Amino acid sequence: SQCLIQPPQDRPYFLLLQGYGKEDFVLYVMTRPQHIFGRPERRGGPDKPGGCPETPPPTPETPDAPQKSDSGPFSVVDTFLNAPDILPRHCLVQAAPGGGGDPGGDPPSATVRPFRGAPATLNGSPLLRRASLNPGDLLGLGEHILLLYKDPRVGEGARPPWVPPPRASLGILGVLGCAGCGRSPRERRDVLRGALESPKAELRYRPQDEGTLLRDILNVDLGGGPGGDSGEGSPGGDSGGDPGEDLGALAPAFLLGLCLDHAAREFPAGHFPELLGRVAAMLRETVWEKIKEIGDRQPESPPDGDPPPALDLAGVTSDLRPLLLWLANAVELLNLAQGHLQAMERELDIEGPCTELERDLESCDEALGVLDEVIMSTFQQSVYYLTK
Repeated sequence: SQCLIQPPQDRPYFLLLQGYGKEDFVLYVMTRPQHIFGRPERRGGPDKPGGCPETPPPTPETPDAPQKSDSGPFSVVDTFLNAPDILPRHCLVQAAPGGGGDPGGDPPSATVRPFRGAPATLNGSPLLRRASLNPGDLLGLGEHILLLYKDPRVGEGARPPWVPPPRASLGILGVLGCAGCGRSPRERRDVLRGALESPKAELRYRPQDEGTLLRDILNVDLGGGPGGDSGEGSPGGDSGGDPGEDLGALAPAFLLGLCLDHAAREFPAGHFPELLGRVAAMLRETVWEKIKEIGDRQPESPPDGDPPPALDLAGVTSDLRPLLLWLANAVELLNLAQGHLQAMERELDIEGPCTELERDLESCDEALGVLDEVIMSTFQQSVYYLTK
C-alpha cells in the first residue's frame, strides 16, 4: 500500500499532479540553474500552430536526453512532455541561488516565464510573462499538465496562494466578509491602506478604457497659452483636473510611462508595441497642433524693404513655453520606452529566432523613430522662433 519515492534534498524539483499519459514521470528534478519544459520534435509532422517558429536541434533518439545545441543554455529542453498543446520550448524556470539569501530577509525566489505563444498558468492565473515562483506554487502547462514546485533548500514559505484562506465564522464578520477571499472589512482596509502608502506609483486600467485615458493625458494643459497662465486646466475641463491644478511639467510623460508599465506587465505581449506606436502618433499630433497655433499667432514676414515688425519677447516666450514642455515630455518618454525595448531585446536572446517578437521590436523601433521626429521638430521650431 506504500511506494517510496525519495525527492532530492539539494535541488529544486517539480511534482506532477496531473499528467497527460502513462509515460509521464512523477518527479522532474532541476539539474541546471535553468530548466526548460517542452515537447520532443515530431519528424515529418506539422508543428503546432501559434507561438514562435522554432529552429531546434535534431530530435534525440531517446526523449529522456536533453536536446543539444550550440545556441546557448536557453535552447536545451530538459523535460519533454507529450501533451498536444505543449510547444517545442514551452516554459523556462530559473532556480533561485542556493544558500537562502539574506538571513534577515525573504528567501530568494525562482522565476518562471512562458515562451511566446505558450499557454501557462501560475496558481490558476494566466501566466503571460516572467513571474516569481515560490515553493508550493502550482504551475500549469497547457490544458493537461499541472506541476507543484518544491525547493528543499529554502524550506517552506507562507500559505500557498492557491490555498483558500480561513473563512470567518458566521455572524456579523461572516456577513460582511468578502465572498471571494473571505477577508473582513478591516483586512481589506489594511490592504488598501498599504497600497496607497506604497512609494511605487502604479496606474491600472482596462484595455477598453485605454483610448479615453490617453486622450485625457495628452489634453493636459501645460500652461503658457494665450489667455491663461501656467498650470490652468484645459478649456472645458478636458484634462479631468480641477481648474488651477498644476500637475507638473512632466506629468504627461510620467502618466504615459505608467500606462506603458501597466501594458507591459498585465496585457498580452503583442499589446505593448501597439500602445507605444499609438502614444507616439498621438504625441506627434498634439505637438503639431501646438506648432500650428504658434505659427498662427506670429506676425507674417513683411515685404522686402519694409522694416520688420516689433517682436514681443514676453509673448514669444509665453507661446513657446508649452512647446518646450512637450519637448521635455517627449525626451522623457523616449527614455522610458528605450528601457522597455532593451527588456524586449533580452527576451529575444532567450526566445531565440521568433518572428512575432522580432515584429514587435520593429514596431517599437518605428515608434521610437516617431518620438525622435517629435523631438527634432519641436527643437527646430523653438530655435526658429527664438532666432527670428
